[in-house]
Amino acid sequence: MWIPTPGYTQALTVTGPGGAGLGDAARQSLRYNAATGGTVLLGGLARGDAVRITAQTQRAAPDDDQLRSVPTANVQLGPVTDIPDVVAAKATEFAASAKSAIGQLRNIEQTLHTKGYLSHGTSSDTVASLAGHGADRMEQLFSGNVMVGDDEQYASAMALMARSLHYPARVVFGFAPKVPDGADPATPRKITGHDVSAWVEVAFQGVGWVPFYPTPTQTDVPQALNPKPQTEPQPQVRQPPRSNSDENDLVTNVKIDDGDKKDVSLFGLPGWVVAAGLGVLIPLAIVLLPALVVALFKARRMRRRRAAARAPDAAAGAWSELVDRLDELGIGPPPPGTRARVAGALDARLRELPAAGRAPDAVGTATATATLEPLARRTDELVFAARPATAAEADAVWAEALAVIQSTEHRLSRGRRVLRRYRLSSLTGWARRMAARGLAAVPRTGEPGGGAR
Repeated sequence: MWIPTPGYTQALTVTGPGGAGLGDAARQSLRYNAATGGTVLLGGLARGDAVRITAQTQRAAPDDDQLRSVPTANVQLGPVTDIPDVVAAKATEFAASAKSAIGQLRNIEQTLHTKGYLSHGTSSDTVASLAGHGADRMEQLFSGNVMVGDDEQYASAMALMARSLHYPARVVFGFAPKVPDGADPATPRKITGHDVSAWVEVAFQGVGWVPFYPTPTQTDVPQALNPKPQTEPQPQVRQPPRSNSDENDLVTNVKIDDGDKKDVSLFGLPGWVVAAGLGVLIPLAIVLLPALVVALFKARRMRRRRAAARAPDAAAGAWSELVDRLDELGIGPPPPGTRARVAGALDARLRELPAAGRAPDAVGTATATATLEPLARRTDELVFAARPATAAEADAVWAEALAVIQSTEHRLSRGRRVLRRYRLSSLTGWARRMAARGLAAVPRTGEPGGGAR
């Protein structure tokens, strides 16, 4: 849903594969943050969509000589806590004797760039590099024999070092494609995840954000800087003097007990008893453990939905629980859409079920003949109404949803009721989506590479 934008957008046009622009619904889902320059299309971009952006980018930053007398800006940034002591100590060490802000920041940037080594943690790297940029990873970066990491870790490290010196620094995450020297900037280029990079920007008063690139380019760590642990030499031991005794005198007779021993196994039980017990318990575990795991997950899911802090969320959770449980009972997944549309589809399927095989309670009998559309409308009223919903209203929605589930179970065969103990709506829904994607990828007749269906 995120649309990459350079600088601050002044105009944005999105067209589909046929050249048509966004519809009214899609245009209403476009969001732009004028403070950060971020652009979001809630519906998301599809393959073949084209985005044309007219943007205003920040002018090039002045050189370091012009910034020596410029202080950093007073920018309100989020607080940074628990900076490792080694990071703050290295910031003071790398800044050296520079007095100006730009001088200290350039010293930190150059030290990281020239003395560090680049590694993305792949198998081809000479030195292993762990992922992440938490406090433990930052401490590890400066505690080893050499500094090894990727651009995200070096940018995080420099930003923390600048913040420890009270400079307003931020980490910038974006695309930095490699453009050959002399290439036409208007030439279209393909941008992938390999072009993602990170760097640091510090705000200077009256200038704006000035970029810093601390990531090193060296990848081969010299072996001398990465020594392997040496084997410690063992002290010499004086050999005992030779003995003049006869070899036969040194041999001690050992009495061997050839008596038969009973076959004793686990807990003192005979081996055949243990084998028979395992032969019964292992199949039972294979059959019952999956059902137990699924039941625990369903109970946790229902408890989380019902314990929502807000009554509208609890009511929405009751409807979601109803749809998931009916899907797990084999009623079938409902079509995507509003609750009213889902209720209509489920009602049609429930009417096809046979009459109850065993007599349910009074509530279940009443619910079996009712439709889900009134419950869907009440749920929508609690979720979207201007008035605040109450906990009692949410509990009423839960009671009716559970009654529908109970009455539906009574109308199913024993086999389907047992099978639903092994079904999990979220897992089966994922499998259906994967199968749908696989079918969508099969070429149709008339398409390039397609044959007879």
